[in-house]
Amino acid sequence: MEGVSHRHRQDERCSRVRKFSASGGTGNDIQAVLADADNFENWKNGHPAPALYATQKVTVGETNTPILQSGTYYFCFSNRFSAFTAKQVFAEINLSYNVQIYPTPMVPQ
Repeated sequence: MEGVSHRHRQDERCSRVRKFSASGGTGNDIQAVLADADNFENWKNGHPAPALYATQKVTVGETNTPILQSGTYYFCFSNRFSAFTAKQVFAEINLSYNVQIYPTPMVPQ
């Protein structure tokens, strides 16, 4: 299982554009998940866990999932359903932020 983690602050609005593809094995397939830290831990241990984005076995995928809550998030790929066949995964991950900037109050001199 390989992945990328990211720490997100509440005052940022983060959007992640992800494109990925898998090759290798008989199905050229992989599973992908985007989840917060707690749900990722449950998912990687095979327990049910709600995710912001998740796939079944796919060859290609794309998501532009907004992250609205602060925390640590993981975007990971899994090949555990095919333990004896190696896969290659190609991914493009772009983060874009909208940060709210508040004006500094003017102090009379």
